[in-house]
Amino acid sequence: MAGTLISNDSGTITKDDNNKKAQRVIISNQPVDIEGTLTFSGLSIGMEVTKLTVSTTAIALPTTALAQRNSIIIFNEDTTNSIYIDDNNSVTTSGANEGWEILPRSSFSVDITDSISLYGIADAATAVKILELA
Repeated sequence: MAGTLISNDSGTITKDDNNKKAQRVIISNQPVDIEGTLTFSGLSIGMEVTKLTVSTTAIALPTTALAQRNSIIIFNEDTTNSIYIDDNNSVTTSGANEGWEILPRSSFSVDITDSISLYGIADAATAVKILELA
């Protein structure tokens, strides 16, 4: 074991020398072996804030992703219009390709890498603010 990554009242996750593969987690004083890749989310390299206007034609959110992004928050700044997001540019505001709705003055957050693009569309010009973490 190379060291402890997370230690708190609910458990401990340990790491190997590659700094990514979790070996064992302690939950309620009972060890449980786990396998897979442990990818950290949150701010470790930097952050970027972008403001865009989403309208009736789908656009990438943001236009260019922050390198090594691992998390994104999209905030709908508008007081009346919703925006709709999806991971393809054929997203619509209704019907078969209707995206995930972000209501006025609401936000959507997800752990997502810079290799995945998100697209937004709205029924009218709608201001959005995007926070990316890397």
